[in-house]
Amino acid sequence: MKNPILIGAILLLFILVMTFMNDVKEDEVDKYWEDPSVFQVNRLPARAHFFPFESKALARDNDRSKSNYFQSLNGTWKFHFSRNPKVRPKGFFQTDFTVNHWDDITVPGHWEMQGYSVPIYLDEEYPFKPDPPKVPFDYNSVIGILSCISAGYALHFMFG
Repeated sequence: MKNPILIGAILLLFILVMTFMNDVKEDEVDKYWEDPSVFQVNRLPARAHFFPFESKALARDNDRSKSNYFQSLNGTWKFHFSRNPKVRPKGFFQTDFTVNHWDDITVPGHWEMQGYSVPIYLDEEYPFKPDPPKVPFDYNSVIGILSCISAGYALHFMFG
């Protein structure tokens, strides 16, 4: 699992599956993000943060990058930007979905700074008229990549 594109694909697929559940119909998007009672979707239960080193010696060194269980997600990812969920590629979460025609982006990085959409850095106003709990749908970005998960391992992504 030393292929950064594959690992990046796994991460982005995880994010997309969290955002758009598999039961979404072809022309319909469930806007669960507008439901104030929805606090989390596809989230693991809270737990103490530990990293599972494969030996006591590596644990004493406390350098995750030396472990066989660690994979950096930095690198080049296949990337597709959709202006909103309705125009996302249909079936992008399928393991046989082809992404050869998708662009590449550098991770870590901001897709806005790599030519997709425009950066929005505001501390005072929204770039749209707020209407809680409604969220603007015409411009609500969706990103995607293809993924493949190795059998036998539970993958947990840590940010930060």
